[in-house]
Amino acid sequence: MTDFVTPDWFGHEHAVGDVDFKSRASAAFEVLTGGYAQKWDPEAGWQQITGAKAQKSQKAHAQKGSRRERRKRQWKGWTPSRRFKTADDGGAGGGHPH
Repeated sequence: MTDFVTPDWFGHEHAVGDVDFKSRASAAFEVLTGGYAQKWDPEAGWQQITGAKAQKSQKAHAQKGSRRERRKRQWKGWTPSRRFKTADDGGAGGGHPH
């Protein structure tokens, strides 16, 4: 079963109980091995924070050149993809750009 945080995980001044339902985390804002949390960064937008084991796995890191890896770089030189006209909108069939 998945573990969930309690309101005490957010570290408010009156926190006295467990920070998660399975009592595995020991501090507010702790992300356990294999777990994840999201945070808002005003300069980069939403970011996913992962636990130590997840950061070391191949799945946690996007393959170089993949769409996910390119999005993470937020490269400013991107150009929009060209729209393909299809037979449905007056273009030739076959998906070739016009």
